[in-house]
This record gives sequence, structure tokens and C-alpha cells, in this order.
Amino acid sequence: MNADIERAVERLKKMVSPLITLSEAEELVNQHSLLIMVDHSKINLTLSKDFYDRFNRSYCRRPSPSR
Repeated sequence: MNADIERAVERLKKMVSPLITLSEAEELVNQHSLLIMVDHSKINLTLSKDFYDRFNRSYCRRPSPSR
């Protein structure tokens, strides 16, 4: 796990958070699950590439052009 992510996860563990652990997510994921990754450009910042690879379709919403 990337050191920055590890530090963030440790901080979140100390707070009340709606986040779940990777192992909890792995138990919950199914063919209808949606993985949302925000401002995510480097695969090495992903907690688990195997988990990421379980999602075989992606949708990228781009901002609408100004009118």
C-alpha cells in the first residue's frame, strides 16, 4: 500500500467514517456493484489492483462545456 494511502487510512480509522475496509468491500462486491474513483490517475494509488480489475466497465463523466 502506498505510504500516503496507508497514513490516510490510519487517520480515518480514528474517526467515525462511512468507509469500509478492502476485505469488507471484497465480500460485498457483485456484478451490479459500482466502483467510483475520484481524481485517480495512478494505479499504484489503488489499494488493490485485483479488486479494481473486478470491475470490467468504466464510465467517465466529463464536465459539460460552458455555454
